[in-house]
Amino acid sequence: MGPLIAIAGSAADKRREELQLVDPVTARKAAEEIGRELAKAGCRILIYSTEPEFIESDVVQGYVSSKKGESGSIQVRYPLSRPQPRRPEYGEYDGLFEWVPTQSSTWEVAYYRSVEEVDGMVLIGGGYSTLVGGLVAMGHHVPILALAAFGGAASKVWESLSAEHGLASREEISFMARPQWSEESGKHCVDILLAQRARLQQERERKRLEELRQSGIVSRQAMIAMLLFLIALAAVPIAWAEGFSIGYRGLLWLLFFSPLLGGVSGATIRMVFDWRQGNVAYTPQSAWITSALGLVAGGVSGLLFISAQLSAVPVGSSDIVARLQEAQATRLVPFALAIGFIAGLTLDAVFRKLTGLDVVRADIVDIKKG
Repeated sequence: MGPLIAIAGSAADKRREELQLVDPVTARKAAEEIGRELAKAGCRILIYSTEPEFIESDVVQGYVSSKKGESGSIQVRYPLSRPQPRRPEYGEYDGLFEWVPTQSSTWEVAYYRSVEEVDGMVLIGGGYSTLVGGLVAMGHHVPILALAAFGGAASKVWESLSAEHGLASREEISFMARPQWSEESGKHCVDILLAQRARLQQERERKRLEELRQSGIVSRQAMIAMLLFLIALAAVPIAWAEGFSIGYRGLLWLLFFSPLLGGVSGATIRMVFDWRQGNVAYTPQSAWITSALGLVAGGVSGLLFISAQLSAVPVGSSDIVARLQEAQATRLVPFALAIGFIAGLTLDAVFRKLTGLDVVRADIVDIKKG
């Protein structure tokens, strides 16, 4: 599901004349274009009223006109005691709306509570509630698009935006107050909002990685990977030691066991690398699952390699054949270990390759049928 963007504001606030919009006509046009661009960007929108006096109605108009919305992509949150009317002009788009009643008796409570749940907020004009909602959003580090050029409470929120302590850059904050509105302004506004969201996600990921590094989990996993690799590597001197023979059966055990350990070691060290780079999130289950996948990948790859090599050696009971088998098995141990480790390190590619194998040649069956 796309990011959820809250919409707040109105064309005028009758209670506070000083918060009226500078240019209500252009403001409504801007709201409609922003709604259209939000739909094109795959965003969902959250509104609190379907009344035409609020700016939400213009955003919804642009959103539905884009014909890019999906089922339930327009969420309407309202107190159960004050149900929102279903606008007849949106009848054919009724499937886009998701009506979410709240337990609060006033819409302001539902509005303020929802601010910390959204992925972004668009403020155009509005009065006191728009001002408070914008400040609450800032306190929760919610990406904000406050179009100050049109006046209203959105301009008051814009005055509180800071490039040093907020998510928006100086250029983006400046654009929000630009009085000129062009055909590309709506898209640029949505880009600003999504860019803030991307920065927020990066910052959260950075903090999560920092906590992960400080916890010592990555270091412990790296130690486990190193220990497993050293144990697997010990199979090479055991197999190649002069004057020490473990027999052909012992070599076979080393051959088939070393790629298993190598696969787990490779998968574990790959997981440590991904955690350190921030490519994946850590969970205790992910460590066990990755180790299991590495074991299977290393085992299967090693089995295919070893079986192909040993099948080329003649079978017999003579001393010459026995020495040949033992010499062949001895030479294969380091290769089996390396193949298992690489398979674990690149287990995603290994499983894609294995699942793509066509074991049954359907084309031959089709030719015979023909």
